[in-house]
Amino acid sequence: IEAASLRLEAWRIIRLENHQCYIQPEKERNTAVSEDTDLLDTEAHDGDDVPQSGYSELLFFDFECRQENGNHEPNLCVVQNEAGDEWVFEGDNTKNEFCEWLFTKEHVNCIVLAHNFQGYDGYFIQQYLHENGVIPEVIPEVIPWCQDPNVKCSNVQD
Repeated sequence: IEAASLRLEAWRIIRLENHQCYIQPEKERNTAVSEDTDLLDTEAHDGDDVPQSGYSELLFFDFECRQENGNHEPNLCVVQNEAGDEWVFEGDNTKNEFCEWLFTKEHVNCIVLAHNFQGYDGYFIQQYLHENGVIPEVIPEVIPWCQDPNVKCSNVQD
């Protein structure tokens, strides 16, 4: 018996009354996570303040996490821009505070980089977007000035 046949047979014995499906129903897409913030406001994408280079600021960030309960939970996020200005988010609500700060009109045209975005730091951003019903557009191209084919980009659309 082939492996594909065995997998097909396994699907037949699932008892649907006890099945806990992890595929979530499609949610209505949010354009604003909170009424208190201008997060992902459609007016923020007009491009009026975009410099000729295509971005307004380059931000670098890194999450540090604790794992006391077996899950990686961010408890520190440090952000720096090209000028060396620094923002620090810390505590139990680090992920949400950082993302609420990041996804505002002020940062719409920023390029945001993390040391390990694809393998670690990016998961917390994706988790935040998922929790808030925001669907990012994945940009498969490599950043032009970066020679690493593993670098992935994403763009949050309204």
